[in-house]
Parts: sequence; structure tokens; C-alpha cells
Amino acid sequence: MVATEQALTGLSLKEFNRRHLVKALREHGALTKNQLVKVTGLSLSTVDSNVKTLLKEGLLITGDFQESTGGRKARRLEFNAQYRLSVGLGILREAVHVVIGDLSGKVCCQEEWPLTFTNTEGYFEALGKAFEDLLSRQGLTRSVLLPPFAAVQGLVDKEGTRVLFSPLMDDAQGLDSERLSKALSLPVTLCHDSTAAGFYELWRHPELNLGALFLLNRNFGGALFYEGRVLEGLQGTAGTLEHYCVNSEGERCYCGARGCLETYCSANALRARSGLTVHEFFKRLREDERKAAAIWQEYLSVLASVARNVLSVLDGTLLLSGYLTPFMTEADLGTLLKLINDNYPFKIGRERIVLTAGGDAAPALGAAICSARSYLDREGLR
Repeated sequence: MVATEQALTGLSLKEFNRRHLVKALREHGALTKNQLVKVTGLSLSTVDSNVKTLLKEGLLITGDFQESTGGRKARRLEFNAQYRLSVGLGILREAVHVVIGDLSGKVCCQEEWPLTFTNTEGYFEALGKAFEDLLSRQGLTRSVLLPPFAAVQGLVDKEGTRVLFSPLMDDAQGLDSERLSKALSLPVTLCHDSTAAGFYELWRHPELNLGALFLLNRNFGGALFYEGRVLEGLQGTAGTLEHYCVNSEGERCYCGARGCLETYCSANALRARSGLTVHEFFKRLREDERKAAAIWQEYLSVLASVARNVLSVLDGTLLLSGYLTPFMTEADLGTLLKLINDNYPFKIGRERIVLTAGGDAAPALGAAICSARSYLDREGLR
């Protein structure tokens, strides 16, 4: 690929070539210098000089040797995914999930801190201390960390600086990112937890074009995917499937409305209906207890009803993630598929339902991905 005049607008030839080389290694994996010449269309001298600079900066590292074809073995070059580390927080009402990952999306460390949210100095001091302890244990300094993203249980402004709506976290409404930035001594950007979980799934499933994410956490969440991106809408409320109305005369939701999906298919709703912890509920379910089976059948029926409606609009893939997914079996997914298809004219196959690996920490994982994406986009490396 040869640099065009348009590509170089506002960008020096040297910087363009630098980015082009790094992007090639991110896309193709380990390559020798000669392979880089073929992939990028740059001259060997240009590749050689840029590689020397990038190795010195630490953006590239040397890998193993290419298999010999009769001459001297050439050493491969690799993008250094740990050149910078991303940071993601998932701030819940009763806990904080923290993830530190590299630029490839690989998780380097992951923890859960039992901190109950309050918009007080004491809370932010405890958060800062827990973060400092984590860095100390991992032997990390802030110089290698990217600005963190913090996923919160609420809607935030488009700049990621303030929480606009968060009835779940009591006094979090109005919380600004500056308090978190001060606590962590790093500039923090806020994001909606379900949206962050959506970014995580897109990172794991780059082929995903159309679909919906059902986040089966203690509180239900959702995200919509359109043309390979998370759909946020005009006010950032697209994908808030937790407030899809299942029954207008149903139980009161924390948002004030009645019969939201949250009141039927969140883990908290399942716990309230059964009177059991989630672990105990699934234990009894697998032991074929009649009451647990009836509650679970109702849960899957409501989930299937909403899935039908969402799929009729998006005609895409249904992803299930969150706290409840580790408890779900292939038989459960088969039941869900049957319930969707029983009253749906456009039958779907089992491959259209994907059980993902994010679990309870999916928002924090997604926040770490947002941290990495922001850097890669800013540097023109994605």
C-alpha cells in the first residue's frame, strides 16, 4: 500500500509509514521484514528504519525465527500488546469489578472488590486504596496504564463525564468522572455498563453484524448491535431492554414503571421469586425440584417472548451473557430455542443463540476494551 495525498493530510509520511507497519503486524501477526515489505508495499529500507525505531520505542518486539528455506533464518517481528495496559472498572451498587488487559484484549488480571457504592469521600478513598494495592501486587506503575473506563449502572452523557440516570445506585446520579479520576490518579471516562458489555462482545465476535445482547446479571441489561457496532441511539438509551414492558400491570420496576423485563428476568427477580440464592436455586433445579422447574420455565418463557420481538426487528444473533450464564446448560438453551420458535413464523437455528464467557464481569471487561480501543483509535493503529 502506497501512501496517498489524502491519507497524508495532516499526517507526515514518517508517521503514516509507522502506523501502517504497526497495523500490519496487529492484523497479520508475526512477520519478517521481507514479509512486511510484501504486506505493506513499503521499501525494505523504509521498513528497516521504521522497525529499528519501533523496537526502540517498545511498540514492536522480536519474535521467533522463521523456518529456514535454505539460507539464513529471518527473525519475525511482533506487535507488543503489552506496550500499554488498559484498565476497566465495573462499578456496581454492592461491588467493583476491575480488569487490567493488554492491547490485544487479553486479560492480565481481574479482581472483585466488596465496596458498596456511596457518593462519599470515604468510598472514593477506599476505591483509590484498593487500586493502589492492586498495582503494587502486580508490580505496575501508572506510566504503562491507559486512561481507565468505568462502567456504571446508569446512563451517562456523551462525553463520559457525568451520570445522568441511575436509580439503581441511589446517589450516583450526577456523579462526575473527576471524583473517580482523583481517586485513581488517572483520567477516567464513564460509560453505561450494558454498552460496555456490548463492546466486549464485539471485540470477541468481530464477525457480529446484527444482534442483541441479553445481560443476565443481578439487574438485567441489554445492548443492540447494528452494522458491527453497538447501537446507542439519540439519547444513549437504545438497547435498554431491561425496561421493555412485559406486563403493564406487573410488578413495579426500579425505574417507576410496571412489568419491565427487569422484574422478570434479572437474577434478582429469580432470587425473589424462588426465595433462594442463585446457587441454591440452580442446585434444586438440577435435582428436578418441581417449584424450581416451574419458576425456571416461566423465566425462559418471558425471555423467549422478548427475544422473538427483538429478533423480528433485528433478525440477528442473540447473545446471552452475565451472572446467570455459567449456570445455564445446553438443555436450557434448547428449551429457550423451542420457546422462541413455537410462536415465531421465522424459525431460527441453535447457532443464532450464543452463550458468551463474560459472566458477571462483562461490563468491566468491556470497559477495559474501551480503554484499549480509545488508545488504538487515537494512535491510528486500529
